[in-house]
Amino acid sequence: MNRRNFILGAAGATLTFTVPTGILGQEATPEPTQGFLFGNAHDLVPLGTGEGVEIVSLSPVMQVSMFALVRNNTDQAIGMKGVTGSARLDGDLVGTVVAAENYPYVIEAGGIGVAHMYFEAALDFGETAPYEFDLDVDYEEPNCDLRIDVNVSEVNLVNASEATSGPSSVVGMIENQSGEFVHGPFNVGGVFITEEGEITSFFGGWVPLDEELPAGESVAFDATILTGFETKGPTTDYFLGSAVGWSY
Repeated sequence: MNRRNFILGAAGATLTFTVPTGILGQEATPEPTQGFLFGNAHDLVPLGTGEGVEIVSLSPVMQVSMFALVRNNTDQAIGMKGVTGSARLDGDLVGTVVAAENYPYVIEAGGIGVAHMYFEAALDFGETAPYEFDLDVDYEEPNCDLRIDVNVSEVNLVNASEATSGPSSVVGMIENQSGEFVHGPFNVGGVFITEEGEITSFFGGWVPLDEELPAGESVAFDATILTGFETKGPTTDYFLGSAVGWSY
């Protein structure tokens, strides 16, 4: 595990990591492994220190939750169990991470993942002092007996809401490429990031398919772009996400 300490104000964490610029015309190093992570922002994810499995970008806090981008800098695939840790304000413990969702579960060597963390109580950013987070990525050898990452064969940004001028949903097709039955419901989630690797907003949704999806077949998803950070919706067209089903 690679424990990291972050100071986070209302505008987000201040990190000094190098951001690859492959999407802007320069080749990123190391070459990102896409795996089950769909989107167009792989080259924009900060490189971090290049050691172990580490958090390389943090979102602002949205009441009881926040997001992180994780890099697997090892030479082995990992199964990401989640992110553990705590939040302090002026040295006092004010919150701990009680649950997390991960997109995807398996992160290939050199690959990227998205973690969604939940705190047991809302963090009030009306305070003037910044929060201090002590966070640790918890992972294991990949074991797909329960969770199964599934391929997203098609994805698009659409605006289905008159309340926003930009996209309101991420839509696409989930494809069962596993060679065996995968059971729903399917969970789809991810984040939008800037060219500097900062998380600005996120999206999520469920495909309420309470039955098996046969090998080689597909099902459509519609993941709502959610607000709650200081930015109300995506201010960027760069995003990353994944989908997961179940083996039972």
